[in-house]
Amino acid sequence: MDKQIVLKYNNTATKELCGICKWKMKNTMPIGAFLEGTDTSVCDECIEKHSPEVLKAKSAYFDSKVCEIAQIGSKIKVTKKQCYGTVHGLVEIAVGTILNVQSRNSSDDGISARETITLNGQLGEKILNLEVWDTDYVVLN
Repeated sequence: MDKQIVLKYNNTATKELCGICKWKMKNTMPIGAFLEGTDTSVCDECIEKHSPEVLKAKSAYFDSKVCEIAQIGSKIKVTKKQCYGTVHGLVEIAVGTILNVQSRNSSDDGISARETITLNGQLGEKILNLEVWDTDYVVLN
């Protein structure tokens, strides 16, 4: 293998192909494994095979970040600002916002909450499904 496997900040959770075995995978957030000097993701199986010390470091990072996982019906308090685009424009969820969990998201690494929020401009109030990563909230109940 020409390139080393490294851990670096990752802000996307899309399904993609592993840069080594080409198996479909989803890299972890906020730290993911990549081929050095690229944005090419590497799956855990290939990390274990080619660079087991990197997999140990990745596991140690996530073990230290254990968080309580909200379930349907839980109330959560957002601990990190959330910002993403929708068909209605930019949506921002401020730190301290309390949401009621409607469902787990489709990749099971965050929650969805259906809330009425006021949007900028002439759009007024809209009911939107809001997404928050598991690492970005605390469970209140």
